[in-house]
Amino acid sequence: MGLFRPETSETDISKAVSDLGPEERFGQFPDGLLTQVDARGARISAGERQLVSLSRVALVNPEVAILDESLSNVDPGTEALTVRAMRRLMQGRTVIVIAHLEATAQRADSVAFLDHGILVTQGRHDDLIRRSSAYARLWGQLHYES
Repeated sequence: MGLFRPETSETDISKAVSDLGPEERFGQFPDGLLTQVDARGARISAGERQLVSLSRVALVNPEVAILDESLSNVDPGTEALTVRAMRRLMQGRTVIVIAHLEATAQRADSVAFLDHGILVTQGRHDDLIRRSSAYARLWGQLHYES
């Protein structure tokens, strides 16, 4: 399996990758964008797999995208590149991000806080820290008065 579907044109792939920003990283692969990554991306790092996944989403160009733990297992060297790609991918579309990292919640336009699958509250991260003790506890930001 390559980075993209075999029927996808190199021009389309290059544009999708260029729009997100990881073209330099992918250019370091042995065969660039045509590199074979094996089943489930075994030949590339977890962060590079995330970049490939984000690039594939950009190539499809959906109106709505769901990203599940896009920064989990991402090495520090790839995290900034992945965050930049996510920001670019989010432009002009609705993106639902499932995340357990506070930094991801801080960047969101709106956070829906679920507890055991039930919507507890929603809003901007900073507002939720102030008005939801459960949300504040999640991030260790609940301050107890003595």
